[in-house]
Amino acid sequence: MQKKPNKMTIAYNLEQTISKMKESINLLEKNEQYNDAYALVCGIKSIVDDFHKNVILHVSNNSKPPKRKRKPS
Repeated sequence: MQKKPNKMTIAYNLEQTISKMKESINLLEKNEQYNDAYALVCGIKSIVDDFHKNVILHVSNNSKPPKRKRKPS
């Protein structure tokens, strides 16, 4: 049996990851490595866009109201 993910753990891990990404981007900008910072941000955006698309797809599939049965004429 698979355990449900702990939302608090996921939120904490995401906060830590986002913090590290910000540090990395700030360091690149501080060292005037703007192209590298831009490439990193674009890569992150692409990943987030994919997650967003998948989540929207799953939410829309799960939120459809049940189809009504047609009454015979």
